[in-house]
Order: sequence, then structure tokens, then C-alpha cells
Amino acid sequence: MLLDDVEHIVMQHGFNVGPSDDMFLFTDGSTLIIGQEFSSKAAVQKELSKSALNSSFECNIVKSSPSIYVVRCINKGCTWRIWTSKVRDSTLFSIRTYCNTYM
Repeated sequence: MLLDDVEHIVMQHGFNVGPSDDMFLFTDGSTLIIGQEFSSKAAVQKELSKSALNSSFECNIVKSSPSIYVVRCINKGCTWRIWTSKVRDSTLFSIRTYCNTYM
């Protein structure tokens, strides 16, 4: 989801939210998208590790199970996060939620 998309959603639902003067927003620069599928959980982990190295950021694993893998930025207040889960009756993992914006 791009920042423009988030701003559109915020405006559409009437939220009064905006960045402060001292806030700097940027995206992770990856090509990940919601619905993207990976051959396995290990493939997701490899891609996220590559993105973290390329963007010079650290993240925490929020939840990891055989069917779910959730990662969030290490910085409090940062909105970057990704939720992947196993596709039913397969070994594939799919991105279900993804916010690529850092604060």
C-alpha cells in the first residue's frame, strides 16, 4: 500500500491524522504486495531479511507458527509491518497485511 493510498483511506473515513513537523516518512523500497505468494515460510523469511538489509532497518518477529509469520519494525510508533499466512491446503505463504511505510 502506498502512502497516497493510506492518505486516501484516512480522508475517506474522516480521520484527522497528519504527520507532525518532526516526523519523517519513507517506504522500504521493496516490491512486496498484498496477495503475493511465496513457496514457503522460509522463502518469506529470506525475502524479509533481504528487504531489511537493503533498507537498513531492524524488525521483530511478532508471531511465528507453522501457519503464520508476522513481523513489525523494531521502533515504537513505526507503522511498518507485514502479516503472512499459509495458503489453505498448500505449502505456499501469502502476504495478507502489509504496510511498507516507516516513521
